[in-house]
Amino acid sequence: MILYPTDAMKSLVATLYAHIIKFVQRAANWYKEGKMKHMLSAIARPYKLRFKDIVDDISEAARRVDRMAASLSMAEQREMHLKQHDTHTIVTEMRRFLKGVW
Repeated sequence: MILYPTDAMKSLVATLYAHIIKFVQRAANWYKEGKMKHMLSAIARPYKLRFKDIVDDISEAARRVDRMAASLSMAEQREMHLKQHDTHTIVTEMRRFLKGVW
C-alpha cells in the first residue's frame, strides 16, 4: 500500500485487515473457552466449521492485494519505459540538430 497508495489498493488492504481482525477475534474467543470446551468443540465445531471460512477470506484478500500490486508495478514500468523512450528521442533529435548547425 505504501508503494501504490491508490484508492483501489487502500480498499483491498482495508478488506484484508478486516478479515485478519475477524480471525483474531474468533481465535481469542476460542482461546478463552478453556481446555474442556476445546475438547468438546473439536468434535462439534472443528477447524473447518470454526476458522476455515475466515482463513479462506484472508487468503483471497491477500491474493487480490498481490494481483493489484503486480498490475500497478507493470503499469509503472510501462510508464518509465515510455518516458525513457521519449527522452532518447529528444536527445537524438537534439544531436541531429546540432550536427546540422555545426
